[in-house]
Amino acid sequence: MTAMRPLLRPIAIVFALAMAACGGDSTPTPASTTTGPTTELFEGQLTSRGASQFFSFTVSTAGDVNLTLASVTTAATPGTSLNLPLGLGLGMPVGTDCNLTQQTTTGPGLVPQVTGSNVSAATYCVKVFDVGNLTVPVNFAVRITHT
Repeated sequence: MTAMRPLLRPIAIVFALAMAACGGDSTPTPASTTTGPTTELFEGQLTSRGASQFFSFTVSTAGDVNLTLASVTTAATPGTSLNLPLGLGLGMPVGTDCNLTQQTTTGPGLVPQVTGSNVSAATYCVKVFDVGNLTVPVNFAVRITHT
């Protein structure tokens, strides 16, 4: 057993040095998180002249809101695209309606037709409405992108 003691001392020293080297700041480093924009889809149907539909959504971080009327199709034969102009607007929900602060008349497209710049964190709404052109029921889809 006395022959083993000289070997234990260097092992104990190496172990002690290794443990000391593992010390240091134990504060966890926060992971950096990057959040991208949120995209929501609002789909609905307008059935008669003067009809409208609205959808509420929540913006959790101040930033831009973009609305894109992505498609308008006939309700009778879904998938048949129409280049029918509809009203598209951004606003704040009030009771059972959407009080618009921005609006435009537009056909479907690939780029945002309404942009709310630097909006505060709050609940907003998008409204799609007939501007007098509706003669048959139509389906629509609106893409909402926000932070």
